[in-house]
Amino acid sequence: VEAIELLKAAGGMAVLAHPGKINYDNATVENATMKLYVDYIEGSFKAVYTADDLLSNLSSGNDVMIMEDLDFTGVEWDMFVWSYPYGGKLMGNGHKLSNITVNIAPENVNGQEYLYAGLFGKLEETAVISDVTFENLQINVQEGTLGFGDVENHITIGLLAGEIEEGATIENVTLENMTIWSHGVTGGIVGRAVAPRNANAPADFNVISNCHMTDSCRIVAVWANDKK
Repeated sequence: VEAIELLKAAGGMAVLAHPGKINYDNATVENATMKLYVDYIEGSFKAVYTADDLLSNLSSGNDVMIMEDLDFTGVEWDMFVWSYPYGGKLMGNGHKLSNITVNIAPENVNGQEYLYAGLFGKLEETAVISDVTFENLQINVQEGTLGFGDVENHITIGLLAGEIEEGATIENVTLENMTIWSHGVTGGIVGRAVAPRNANAPADFNVISNCHMTDSCRIVAVWANDKK
């Protein structure tokens, strides 16, 4: 039995019954040894079972372990996730996050000169997104967001993140049925990956590995020279 399932069933505490027995008549022991094998991931993770719980933990910058498939129908993807940096670890545990819509409107920009947007605004150097499938994901950047207010906004959009910094890792991620409606610089999985100025990047620099897009992926990006 997986240790994590034992923890879940016990409400956070794992209780194991030892199979051993003591024979008091002859002072002997039967089945004295119990072997226990556990796979573990080093670190402190929040176990996540609901869509709201995931957003709450991501907004707080926590490392999370997804325990079940999550459906975001009727759940608004938090602005504090899509527009702010995330430096934690999201371990998908092989599960699926589905029916996510991110709406980015002019009033969300709040005069920012640079805006990075996607499921995450920016993935910092310590961030890890792994072993997860995103299904039916839509990023909507509404008309008028670019150049909103008194500043020239520079918006970079990607499905998972607008920008990833040196050292960020995205691996074993599957994207199914994706759509981006954008008014700004637009990428696929990420909008922009930061590279070293001297062009001598190490082998583990900005790792994006074993990631796949299946079914349909539609990106519609509009750049208007005359912004009103």
